Amino acid sequence: MFNKTTIFGLMIAYTIGFSTVICAEQNTAVPASLDAATTFEEIQAYVEHAFTESRKNLITMEDQERFYETYSPIGIAGGRKIIALGGDDESVKYGYEILLFALDWYSSIHPVSMNEFENIVEDIKKTGKFPELINVARFLRFYHQCRLFTDKISTNEFAAVQDEFNAITTEAKELLLLKQTKFSPSEPMTSVLNLAQKISEANDTPHFLDDVLEDLVRFLTSDRFERKKENEAFLRGYRRRMTGSPFELWGKTVEGNDFNWADYKDKIVLIDFTAYWCGPCRQEMPNIVEMYEKYHGKGLEIVCVGAGDTTDNLKKMIEEDRIAFTMISEELSKGDERGIPSEYYGIRGIPDIFLIGKDGRIITSRLRGPTLRDAIEKQFVDKGEQE
Repeated sequence: MFNKTTIFGLMIAYTIGFSTVICAEQNTAVPASLDAATTFEEIQAYVEHAFTESRKNLITMEDQERFYETYSPIGIAGGRKIIALGGDDESVKYGYEILLFALDWYSSIHPVSMNEFENIVEDIKKTGKFPELINVARFLRFYHQCRLFTDKISTNEFAAVQDEFNAITTEAKELLLLKQTKFSPSEPMTSVLNLAQKISEANDTPHFLDDVLEDLVRFLTSDRFERKKENEAFLRGYRRRMTGSPFELWGKTVEGNDFNWADYKDKIVLIDFTAYWCGPCRQEMPNIVEMYEKYHGKGLEIVCVGAGDTTDNLKKMIEEDRIAFTMISEELSKGDERGIPSEYYGIRGIPDIFLIGKDGRIITSRLRGPTLRDAIEKQFVDKGEQE
């Protein structure tokens, strides 16, 4: 029996990061083309083979775009073909899953009408089945709408798009309620805040972002949600770590010394919230060490913050991963009126990696693999700082 959720799981893994995933071994021979595939098993074999092959050697952001360009049309066509075949509910659902994620990836590099997503949502509703898939489709439609809306934000023209922004905010709140009361508001509320930030910058209205923040805080601390304090802390922390915001760091190093953020003034600094027990953190560390060895002599500084880990574990991490840069222990840093850094910045998942500019403001965040390399190299190669 074929695992019809394989590629859906792979897609989710890919959207989280460039983690290593392997398609389930197929008993069906891969057809020469999608047109040659006539059964569900043949279409699945072709689509999953194309997915695996197009993901090989993903190192740079250009490679990621190549993956989108190569696989997405196949996923879209394959998903539609499976849906047209009909079959049992599991097969049809699988077809919609492939179609939705492939269309989402395709829309990140090519213009796609909102009608494409809206039609899929309506088609799934007409089946009278797959309520959880309708929610997935609504989320992907929401993210696509946010991408399209970003292109409409221009200087001093917010009045023309205010109604659409309000509609996006309303949809975000409804989607959040779909996740039930215990949902951590990492998405979709952060998408609304990111749009509000762009609007504030384009229209020179810095208060607008904070007004939107307060509206979201009121919503997430209403009686419909149980984790009121945690939700508010997260949103306020996320606001502090948005691109362009001033960044500061404090605490004690694993050696028990006071950390002085002033020592890093006028420098490019990579901040890595990490832990010894965190598998993805340890997988990312060789990449970070390589960037340090390559660019430290040209001005790059790196500081790790041990989030939710013991000082002893962090010392083992330093030794095992050959870390030659500063490591802050949050275990030793409690007592500051701002709290520990990971709580102050609303860090909910690690690794969470930031790049700080010479002006002390956040250049970018959520860096992993190719995005981390590209962000650092842009600072030193494109700007000629290697000279």
